Amino acid sequence: DLPEGLRQPDERKTRKDIYYITGENRDTVKNSAFVERVKKHGYEVLYMTEPIDEYCVQQLKEYDGKNLVSVTKEGVELPRTRKRRRSSRKTRNLRGSLQDHEGHPRQ
Repeated sequence: DLPEGLRQPDERKTRKDIYYITGENRDTVKNSAFVERVKKHGYEVLYMTEPIDEYCVQQLKEYDGKNLVSVTKEGVELPRTRKRRRSSRKTRNLRGSLQDHEGHPRQ
């Protein structure tokens, strides 16, 4: 079974991927720069520290209709969260206001 945090409703319901990391122990994976990047974007990461875990995710590829995605995989793209969309919208609005103030046309 998945941890409670990955089973809760809200945005997780529409999420298409489950992010995970494998490693020797919890401290090692928890402090990984890969995990930090994903968490910074508002996603949770499943820590897989048992020897059998890596084999399982290689064989399963998905769980409950969601893709299992290793955060250490090269080229992992994270979908934009609502928080990031709002932040991007605010940045665009601020940029537009500054351009208007400086007399430059909006792009």
